[in-house]
Amino acid sequence: MPRRQYHLPKRKRIRRSKSNHKDQAMALLGCVEQWMPTAAMVATNIVIAVMTALLKQALNQGMNRLVLITFRQMLATVFLGPIAYFKERKTRPKITAEIFAYLFLSGILGPVLLQYTLFVGLEYTTATFAATFGNLLPVVTFLISLAFG
Repeated sequence: MPRRQYHLPKRKRIRRSKSNHKDQAMALLGCVEQWMPTAAMVATNIVIAVMTALLKQALNQGMNRLVLITFRQMLATVFLGPIAYFKERKTRPKITAEIFAYLFLSGILGPVLLQYTLFVGLEYTTATFAATFGNLLPVVTFLISLAFG
């Protein structure tokens, strides 16, 4: 018995115009723009998780918490200081003693106290717990604001 042969119809060649390529590029650009905030958030969380794991490792090897905080603040000053200086040099007010005192108290009580408590907690828990708890801070802040009206 002879085999049957099936003949497939020839495919028609679709001509793509330049406008079709432009439409595809615009659609791709729109997709990238749509997902950019999500990608930035994921990248930020990955960086925070890696930093927390490295901090845990440094604390486990015996590095002093205050020295670590000082290094972090110095590094932030080196990178952000010039940006702030050149961006706001025409709009910032003159630094008086009162403004300097507010800046000093804000610098000491703000990030330094937060980082110190994070490092104390990190010594007694895991890096996973510390990274997870960092994501809960907005929720806790909202609950405290509800409690105090």
